[in-house]
Amino acid sequence: MQQVRLFTTTILCICLSVFATANTHGFLDVLSPTKDSINLRKQDSLRVALRIPVNDSLLNRDFLTRRKMLYHLNKSHSPEFIFNTKDDLKAIIKNIELFAKQEGDTALGLEVYFMNLNMNLEELAPKIIEQRYIALESLATELKYDWLLVRVRYQLGLFYTRTNRVSKGFISLFKALYIVENDLSDDKKKHDIITHIGLMAYRNEQYQLSKRYFKKAVKYMPYNKLGAYNNLALTYTRLKMLDSANYYFRLAKESAISKNNSEFLIIVNGNIGENLYREGEFEAALPLLVADANYSLSKKSFGNASNALIYLSACYLALDEPIKSEQFMWRAYNAAKKDKELRRMKPIYKQLAKWYAYYGDAKNTLLYSDSLQFVSDRLHLEFDKLSGFEADKLVRLNANELDRLQKQKEQETSKRVLLFLVTSSVFVLVILLLLFLNFRAKKLLKEKSLALTNTQLKERLEDAVSQLNVYIKETQQKALTEKVILTDADWREFLQFFNKVYPSFVISLQQQFPRLSKAEVRFCCLSYLSLSDKEMASMLGVGRASIRVTRGRTRAKLQLKEGGSLETLLLTL
Repeated sequence: MQQVRLFTTTILCICLSVFATANTHGFLDVLSPTKDSINLRKQDSLRVALRIPVNDSLLNRDFLTRRKMLYHLNKSHSPEFIFNTKDDLKAIIKNIELFAKQEGDTALGLEVYFMNLNMNLEELAPKIIEQRYIALESLATELKYDWLLVRVRYQLGLFYTRTNRVSKGFISLFKALYIVENDLSDDKKKHDIITHIGLMAYRNEQYQLSKRYFKKAVKYMPYNKLGAYNNLALTYTRLKMLDSANYYFRLAKESAISKNNSEFLIIVNGNIGENLYREGEFEAALPLLVADANYSLSKKSFGNASNALIYLSACYLALDEPIKSEQFMWRAYNAAKKDKELRRMKPIYKQLAKWYAYYGDAKNTLLYSDSLQFVSDRLHLEFDKLSGFEADKLVRLNANELDRLQKQKEQETSKRVLLFLVTSSVFVLVILLLLFLNFRAKKLLKEKSLALTNTQLKERLEDAVSQLNVYIKETQQKALTEKVILTDADWREFLQFFNKVYPSFVISLQQQFPRLSKAEVRFCCLSYLSLSDKEMASMLGVGRASIRVTRGRTRAKLQLKEGGSLETLLLTL
């Protein structure tokens, strides 16, 4: 405990040194009394504006109460607020950090350090950001601060997403989700995590996964009713389930109207306009798309603007007005270029190919069709970053969901066993009744018939038990093969589960072949599960060549001759 306290104190000291400004802006020793008093008055005014109570009131609070008290300080991190007040905000945060250190309130000190880190991300290199988040994650784990751990892992998920490390982003978010689903009551953060998982899946064209988590987000209505409905509707649109999409767009629209949110109403109407185009209602779609395009351009949201403009172009082309179609098409092209996001060019090139095909210009039609294919291939290359770590496998990283599925399967198995036992009992009773009625007249025949019947029943029962054991084994093996082994912790978790399913395999293997390394034992376990080289490489995060090298070393240590079967040897253990 003393080491933990020392480590915590060290972290807080580093925080203070990292974020301290030059003495000309500080408040430690060189300010004149007049300037110091002016700065203090400014800070006091800012604290009043942000409704931050005096430091004494922040001490020894639970995390929900503390977050509520510092809520407006968190909200002040928006760029427009920071522009003129950032130095004063730093001063307030530093003041609270020093106070927390003096009073020994580690939780409060880490809370404001975490806020300060998030506020200064633009000033730090990505590698430094990652290191500080990971250090804070380790500290939160050591101190068992679940309230901090879930927030750090959520921020890590956002960070990995922004730096194009999608798989790591999913892992961090699912780890955070597990905490709020099992160990921590925090509906607000739970909603944020679920929503971001849905958004990540949507942007990577994993629409089934996106739908699953946006539907979960809809349950948390108090936090973001408009966004939840709209996101779910967009996902149904991509799945070409327009009736469901229109239903949720309608709910989003009604919610926007009830809250007098005219800006969000324009966005939802724009999405409805896109669906009207898909349904052939071109005239009805036009005013909704025009309003959406104009609003997006006014907010410099060029990606959304390009989307609305390209649908306007498509509508006018469908209405045989190619000149208007061309005008909107090139406006969409320019907006997409400003957005600098590759996926925005996909509908642009598709519309350009259609427009030139309308005029019979085969050369340009082919040119933009090739451009469309190029963009699609590039996007799929990015989506392939999820290969070996696909969305459905990522879902299983959420241990809570895995437990739920496992319990569901066990319940189904129990029902089948119960049904089998009842059916068998009825069958036996019928047979016994028939045997009793024929007992007096055909004693010998009855004995032979009874023996034959018992044999048949035994075989059927053994067959049913065998099928049940196979089903349970397959269920457990499927859970094993869907695990991902990237770190030593992952391997220990995998090995623990493997030993539950095959309790004697690893012990027998190590007793007979003590020279096997950890990597070779791991390879033998995966070979025992009949996994292919590709599946092993995906689970271990290595290339197939590495798998082949490990196989060669393992065969040599197992003293297998050429032509000898490794799998056959392993099955004999």
